[in-house]
Amino acid sequence: MRSIPLTQSKSFNSFRWALICTGLLLGFTQAQSANPTIKSRDLPSSLYNYWVKQKPDMGNLGHCAVAFDSSTDENKMAYGCSVFIKMSAQGERKAMQYCETMRADHQVKAPCQLVVE
Repeated sequence: MRSIPLTQSKSFNSFRWALICTGLLLGFTQAQSANPTIKSRDLPSSLYNYWVKQKPDMGNLGHCAVAFDSSTDENKMAYGCSVFIKMSAQGERKAMQYCETMRADHQVKAPCQLVVE
């Protein structure tokens, strides 16, 4: 009787595929941002127009963050965008930092949120 090495058995291959799929799923779930987000359609018109203006320069990795206490008073709005960034996570951090700085300057009480489509 000939023995089959463990690496060639069907049960080992099934286990290997299950492990790969689990790793991929975990990787996708961790790729989501830990920062709060807001949909672009929910932005006040002046912030939406700013976001649309910045969007072409952001590419796939850039991000914008906004905070606003009023949808009409621009003195109660804060925003920050990161453009020409090499890593998406870096873009998120920079956008949040820029927003937090402007938020403190304008004394906006609402938290900064990343803009998503």
